[in-house]
Amino acid sequence: MTKPADRTYLAVSKLFECCESKVKFESSEFDSVQGSWQKTFSRKVYQQTGAWQHKGYDWHSFSYDFYPSLTGAHALQAYEAVSGSCHLFFHSGASRQSFIVGRIPDYRSIEQVLDEFSELADLYIAALDYSWTFVVTH
Repeated sequence: MTKPADRTYLAVSKLFECCESKVKFESSEFDSVQGSWQKTFSRKVYQQTGAWQHKGYDWHSFSYDFYPSLTGAHALQAYEAVSGSCHLFFHSGASRQSFIVGRIPDYRSIEQVLDEFSELADLYIAALDYSWTFVVTH
């Protein structure tokens, strides 16, 4: 039987097959990457609630209209129009990992990995300057 940590490693490895190069941050740096994301996309959440997350999730800044966003086909179309390096991070149970990847993963690859490894929960992809983000939620 595969342990959850092993499955997370397998999922991440599979996702990176389409990303060219990758740089993994130390686990202590995860907070910095997540914090930069939150300061960009969750500022209004913090201003209105005093917490960076709403109801336990970073992505609720979009679903509860704290930050404007595209959804569905419009979001996918916008995501497919961007290119270049990006931040990719996720937290799955006790596993918190963040990376810089050389090429943005295509959505089909993301979808295949998340279908097979549903325990990855939420996947955050953002431009290195945090000018955009794409979140795939559980």
